Amino acid sequence: MNPLLPEHRNYRYGRLLVLLSGVVMSVGSPIIRLLEDATAWQFLALRSLAICFIVSLMLLAVHRHRLLSVMRRAGIRSLVAGAFLAVTFTCIVFALLNTTIANALFLLLGTSPFLTAIGAWLYLGEKPSGVTLWAIAAALIGIFIMLGEGVLEGDLFGDLSAVGAAVAFAGYSVVIRSGRDSEMVPAVLWGGVFSGLVAVCAATLAGDGLTMSMWDTGVSFAYGAVGIGGGLVLYTLGSKFVPAAELNVLSLGEMVLAPLWVWLAFNEIPTGPTLAGGGVLLGAVLLQAGGGTSGQPAKIHADQGLWFGISTVLLGSMLILLAAARWLQFF
Repeated sequence: MNPLLPEHRNYRYGRLLVLLSGVVMSVGSPIIRLLEDATAWQFLALRSLAICFIVSLMLLAVHRHRLLSVMRRAGIRSLVAGAFLAVTFTCIVFALLNTTIANALFLLLGTSPFLTAIGAWLYLGEKPSGVTLWAIAAALIGIFIMLGEGVLEGDLFGDLSAVGAAVAFAGYSVVIRSGRDSEMVPAVLWGGVFSGLVAVCAATLAGDGLTMSMWDTGVSFAYGAVGIGGGLVLYTLGSKFVPAAELNVLSLGEMVLAPLWVWLAFNEIPTGPTLAGGGVLLGAVLLQAGGGTSGQPAKIHADQGLWFGISTVLLGSMLILLAAARWLQFF
């Protein structure tokens, strides 16, 4: 039996990281349900602070005395990617405030893989494989089934905000993929910084301020550190090895698992369309994950991402238990 070539091992390793990113980001649904009085901008500000904290900690643990050198090497590309990420964070807030959740999720998660594939083809020369195109189509069908008739009940401004988030996240995916030969995790840090500044200004102008209860502060921080910060670090690390067109599809496990965690934490039984669409979506993710390794993987060595992924999955599991305990009024 011939062993996989080193670049193919890296390719599969990258897929594992991106799959784990979807698992980690899925824990956000039960966590965010625990908010009591915080406004959207207050939540975004504290979430951004948590992203900065967890990403800085991870970079410091991995690179230590070389951290400043790593940040300089990431250069302008990480700043641009961070700006795209901040736009994504901000636009999705406007989308959720002005349209239905169904519209926001469908337009973001349904269109982003297509936009990423087009962007990667035009700017990186990464032509999507037939498997990837079939997986994207299946994912779009699955998302539509999950969200059902709610897709047609939105508001134009909110819908356009969701499209803006999709475009920005596609831009983020393409930019970090273009920087695969250097450390691109600083882009997540910059995304937290930029979105935090926007949220602080918005909360101040709206008169909300940043004063929150200790409980809401803890929930916001947990969501940012694990559900967003941890998930995006894994997504970014995986982009070193995986073509951009595949990234969005592999991370869609978030939509499959999120209803499951809410069911376990809050006893909210998923509807028939959610289960049916989730099955189709899961099939799309498995189709992409099981595809061949012939797509020009990056020839670089594996990094420290796996241990980080495992630790964030374990922490996310603990937070789901916390959500269940809170809902059952154990404290």
